[in-house]
Amino acid sequence: MWINYFKIALRNLLAKKQYTIINLVGLSVGLGISMIILFFIVQEHSYDKFNSNYDRIAKVMMHEVVDDEENYSTSTPPVLMPTIKEEFPQVVASTRFINTLNMTRVAGGKSINQLTHLVSSDFFQIFDFEFVGGTPENALSSYSNVIITESIAKKYFGSTDVIGRPMEIQVGPEYEEYLVSGVVKDPGYNSSIQFEVILHDEQFKQVFGKDGLEGWFNVFGETFILLEKDVPFKEVESILPKMVKKALGEEYVEGTYWFSLLPLSDLHVNGEDPAGMSITTDPQLLRILGGIAILILVIACINFTTMAIGRSITRSKEVGVRKTMGARYNQLFIQFMVEAFLITLFSALVGIVLAKLILPVFNNLFDKNVILLFESKYIFILLGLIVVITFAAGVYPAIFLSSLKPVRVLKSHLTLSFGKQNLRKGLLAFQFFISIFLITCTLIMYRQIEQIRNFDLGFDKEAIIQIQVSPKPSPDLVPYVNNGFKKTVPFLNALNNNSFIEKSATTLATYGNNTWWAGGFPLADGSMFRFRMNIVSPDYAETIGLEFSDGRNFSDNPADSSAMIINEKMAELLGMKNPINEQLPSVEKFDPHKIIGVVKNFHHASLYDDIEPIVLVLNPDLIFSGLAHLNIPGGLTPTVIAKINAEDFGDKIEEIEEIYTSIYPGEPFEFRFLDETIQRQYEEDEKLSKMVTAGAIISIIIAAMGLYALVSLAINSRTKEIGIRKVMGADTLSLSGMFNMEFIKVTIIGIIIALPVSLLFMQKWLSSFVYQEVNWLWIMVIAILIGLVFTLSIVTVNTLKAVWVNPVETLKDE
Repeated sequence: MWINYFKIALRNLLAKKQYTIINLVGLSVGLGISMIILFFIVQEHSYDKFNSNYDRIAKVMMHEVVDDEENYSTSTPPVLMPTIKEEFPQVVASTRFINTLNMTRVAGGKSINQLTHLVSSDFFQIFDFEFVGGTPENALSSYSNVIITESIAKKYFGSTDVIGRPMEIQVGPEYEEYLVSGVVKDPGYNSSIQFEVILHDEQFKQVFGKDGLEGWFNVFGETFILLEKDVPFKEVESILPKMVKKALGEEYVEGTYWFSLLPLSDLHVNGEDPAGMSITTDPQLLRILGGIAILILVIACINFTTMAIGRSITRSKEVGVRKTMGARYNQLFIQFMVEAFLITLFSALVGIVLAKLILPVFNNLFDKNVILLFESKYIFILLGLIVVITFAAGVYPAIFLSSLKPVRVLKSHLTLSFGKQNLRKGLLAFQFFISIFLITCTLIMYRQIEQIRNFDLGFDKEAIIQIQVSPKPSPDLVPYVNNGFKKTVPFLNALNNNSFIEKSATTLATYGNNTWWAGGFPLADGSMFRFRMNIVSPDYAETIGLEFSDGRNFSDNPADSSAMIINEKMAELLGMKNPINEQLPSVEKFDPHKIIGVVKNFHHASLYDDIEPIVLVLNPDLIFSGLAHLNIPGGLTPTVIAKINAEDFGDKIEEIEEIYTSIYPGEPFEFRFLDETIQRQYEEDEKLSKMVTAGAIISIIIAAMGLYALVSLAINSRTKEIGIRKVMGADTLSLSGMFNMEFIKVTIIGIIIALPVSLLFMQKWLSSFVYQEVNWLWIMVIAILIGLVFTLSIVTVNTLKAVWVNPVETLKDE
């Protein structure tokens, strides 16, 4: 019996090739895209589960309230790691996780700026990273040991058999030799914790000294803990305040400084907590991607349903004859469901091939690492999709066709007058709603991102190259910064001797809140004044084209070591009407200084944030002297910026590299253009825009195929009517208008619903930007025009083909 169902279904599908191909292509594309997205979502939720103690690991988060404002950070004081393990027996293991950038080399090799992580001896007890050389028990047994990944072993040594081999790393002022004690497989795509080179965290003393490890308000790196079995995170979290109170003593003020625990299971897909050094994914992105996958599948299913109903006229006689011959309702229902299943099954097979072909493009375009793993859970997902689509697309047509009365079918003539098919009108309107919704979202995102690219940031970002110059580390902060700036001086002098360099300078911060230091000083009223600061060389403002509204720029005069430059926002918030020669009003009292210049407001960070008060100084001692709060997110490596005055950047960069290598032989030359750094601030939104655009294009293609087939069926069922109207004198324009009006009404309904929904939806996305540059009227007009042109073109093409047929032929055929 079932074999007959499949035979008949296959025969029917082959007999109606256009119908089958349109459904097959629509469902295949929908399934292929949906497979990639759903597999990606599943993989994102599988992060870190390779750890055997996955459900017992947590990251410690720090909370600090200053001036009624809570700072929530992944950075914690290094002293927390040993204290939390000592104070709480529930904590089995704890580790620091601190990142540093160190010059690294092997004998006879070039130095490389290498990202290095400092961890505690418990690190490999907490996390299950696989060793291919050495053992986790002994890898961190000595402070002179270094652990590297397979890719780093091949990069430096050309082999993974490197246990006992020496590496030279500049953690302190000079290079020191470390022996490779372990080689670890590269952390997989499903690990939130990524690293390349690991040293024991005792090396931290060489960077920030012993005091850096003991202060509760010195925050560097992150802390992870492993709890005993069956100990809830909340239990430990509830008693952490006792530890803080004991540690701070008289300095403790309840509700101003505390710690919380973020379970490893919540670390990767978390839109509320800061990411820190962990790899995270915004859950909003997953929700949007999942929504796009569902919408694409819905459009494909609607095509299937509307076309199946549209074919009712050609299948009605078949149903009538088979019912007259004794076929029961359930037999006909199964027959039509088998047809739906076959189309869906074939579409899934084609979809797998499409997914394989599209996957590299998806990964490259969106900078992802999706892998099509056909393990049991992924197979169940695919089977689930097949079953759901079979029922979603096939149930109503099967019920509709199986319920036809044989007497009515065989005696009368069913028509496909589109205007009388309320269900098909509703489904088609919903298709238009989805398509216009995605189109409108695409237009809004495109317009906002274009405006951001061309936004006047208040400084010159074009043709400015950034080159990092690695300083010699020092255990004291000020010498660290000063030594780095001194090291750049010969490079600056050499650059300025070239005609193609308009100006050059040294800066600690480039662009973005992740590079500009955050400071705070107390005011007389007890409040904390927060601002951003940067340590620069005298020509910084001129190099990036900052404009002065009052005062002057820095000079090479030694007296300017006690000078500051602020922006207009700083002067406004401090109530300084004439700031020149004034001092910052800190209760802590900055060293004697004066404000020599006020620059016009400029955006030092992305347009997600408003302009902040800013201070520029030449002397780090000066700005540190009056601070009560300091956060250094951008590190201590100085960056040389140079304005290139030439058309051919390629040749000039080679010349700059030659200058660099002659002054710093053996050190890596790493550069980036300032405009690229700025654009990186919006990478996630650009990726999201590309995803929505891709979804809109795919939905339009699938909807166009469905509309084309539906219009063809509707017109083919009315060929006699068209012939009679032509004989009675109707012209091509009136006949085309008759059919267009039926479908335009539905299009307009879809547009009317889609526009306000999409505008409300996108308003939430736009709210993340302080500056919104979207012309809503322009967006709506473009979306409406796209919808109308889309419908008119498809309907008109089909109508013209039918209208141009000689009415004698159509009436004779009928």
